[in-house]
Amino acid sequence: MNLLILCTKYSLEEGCSWLTDSLAEELVETHKVVVVCLDWSGQYKNDFHIVKNGVEVYVFSTQRKFFRGRFGKILKWFFSAASIAPSVRRIFKDFNFDLVVSFSPALIMKPLLKAYKKQGCLTYLILWDFFPIYDSEFGLIPKPLKPVLKFVENGAYNDYDRIGVMSPENLSFLKGNFKLRSETAAEVLSIWGPNNVMVRSSQKYMDARKSNDFCDDLICVFGGQLVRGRGIDKVIELAIYAKRQKISAKFYIFGDGPEREKILSDIIAYDVSDVVVYKGFKPRDEYIRFLVGADLGLVFNSGAAVVPTFPSKSIDYLRAAVPILAYVEDATDFGNILEGNIRAGWSASPSNNSKLFENFSAVAQMTREDLFLVGAQGQAWYLENMTVRKISSQLVLCRSVGHDEEDIKM
Repeated sequence: MNLLILCTKYSLEEGCSWLTDSLAEELVETHKVVVVCLDWSGQYKNDFHIVKNGVEVYVFSTQRKFFRGRFGKILKWFFSAASIAPSVRRIFKDFNFDLVVSFSPALIMKPLLKAYKKQGCLTYLILWDFFPIYDSEFGLIPKPLKPVLKFVENGAYNDYDRIGVMSPENLSFLKGNFKLRSETAAEVLSIWGPNNVMVRSSQKYMDARKSNDFCDDLICVFGGQLVRGRGIDKVIELAIYAKRQKISAKFYIFGDGPEREKILSDIIAYDVSDVVVYKGFKPRDEYIRFLVGADLGLVFNSGAAVVPTFPSKSIDYLRAAVPILAYVEDATDFGNILEGNIRAGWSASPSNNSKLFENFSAVAQMTREDLFLVGAQGQAWYLENMTVRKISSQLVLCRSVGHDEEDIKM
């Protein structure tokens, strides 16, 4: 099968993987895969072509004057893909694709998708963010633009044959807030991670703790992008609570982003620098090795969103068999899935805020053996449901099987 992946982020660095490149590299094992990456970050000044791990990647720059500034960002949404459409058509003029996979926001790649719809190939949208609803909630776009952008985004959804969302609650939200044509099917398509997992043993756990000088502290890790809406302030709250309750715990923050300076300032302002350590951005392999000696993975967000999410930071905790402590919005089903399906942790939300601290206190009383068992359940569920091999198989299956949206459950 010939597959085309359209995306705005693709890692070309060794040891630094992103969901799009892990998917492409899995699919290329059995299919011909070509990637068109519209470099949303503006990292690259020029267009170029590269082959990475068997995948042909065409990178197109967005470093143009009229895509800068707040107004330029709006132009970028609507016209960046249109500006490269002639080049893409020229490169692939003699190439026929069987399946085109793209990612939300759908409106970005709409100009590129039209040509392939005419060829009769199947199109699949991986829908992670309900643009512009989520962005409007956190002030990332001007609120007056929300109705217009939502109308355009809804229209772009209907250009696809199939849409994959992260959880059953996401599926309900999609149906309740957008109008899909009868020809556009929707299903649950879980987020994914690498096929391999980190095998934990008591010896590896103790070795990792010794090498990192963890002593007997409860080691809690927060990893992810440091941006608004990710609930990083909850780490500080939990650290303050731990000190007041005399719980021997240490909190490690991994990642980088625009909220970094605020976090560093808060660590000092709230007098928790003795128990909160900022580690910065680390390659994924190094981060996973650190998790081997951890006791608890923190999955926090602001809790304020009305849009259901499924935090991607949970992937590495599940891979490393680390139990999860979550604080997420009431709108999501992540907490129910974590506690009821995966059985790998504990969850709280704004409607029961005190439960976060109750859960943390309960975890602090657990033996390391019991925490190991909880983490092992998460890893087993991950291997069964969230590996990139599992998800890529589901994607290509849609080419030959017209299964109903209810076929795939969490």
